[in-house]
Amino acid sequence: MGVDYFLSSSTLDPSKGLRIRKLARLRRMVMEPVTGPGGRIGGEGVVVFLNDVAACGEDVLELVMQREAQEADMVCAMDWTPPSPPPSFPLPPTFYDVWISRSLLGSLLFHIPPATTSWAHSQTLFPDHPPSHSRFTSGLPTQVFSCWNGAAVFLASPLVKGQVAFRWPRVGECYQGEVQLLCKDLIEWQREPPEKVLCVPEFSEQRWLPWNESMEY
Repeated sequence: MGVDYFLSSSTLDPSKGLRIRKLARLRRMVMEPVTGPGGRIGGEGVVVFLNDVAACGEDVLELVMQREAQEADMVCAMDWTPPSPPPSFPLPPTFYDVWISRSLLGSLLFHIPPATTSWAHSQTLFPDHPPSHSRFTSGLPTQVFSCWNGAAVFLASPLVKGQVAFRWPRVGECYQGEVQLLCKDLIEWQREPPEKVLCVPEFSEQRWLPWNESMEY
């Protein structure tokens, strides 16, 4: 195809020690062909970043198109668990990435009672922000404070220029993931015109495949 391909590995293990710091460092390593010396993507380029998902080409193109059409700094997919197989009680797809994703109000995308941590309300997304709930249930891109969900498309410019980077919490910041901090920093990076970080909810053609760590790419 005539496409440059970079393959690298690391001994960093996020499951041991400072998880977020290590994850941020790993993501920075992934971005080095873009942000490092000799990077080939200019300020007008975009980054397609996928992790922990089996990618479908048409879904990735949908994200790329929506980022352009919505004039967004960043868009992401929605991370759904597959329906429960028989003989379990049949459950519809459930939104999974609740730790990172936040609504415009800074809330979880569905209500999780602190006392029980139950996901009983997982089928009602954006319950505390009616405009977002309406757009989401209509299958329209929905503005959020933060998201990632295994697939994100974002402007390369602030990373290439060193204005934004995957990082870990600073002193005084709440403990949060490196991708949530990226969204936070993108919002601070450009206030005018209004910043946009969007979830793209369309999943009518979603195909469920069991994840296999040995899956070939």
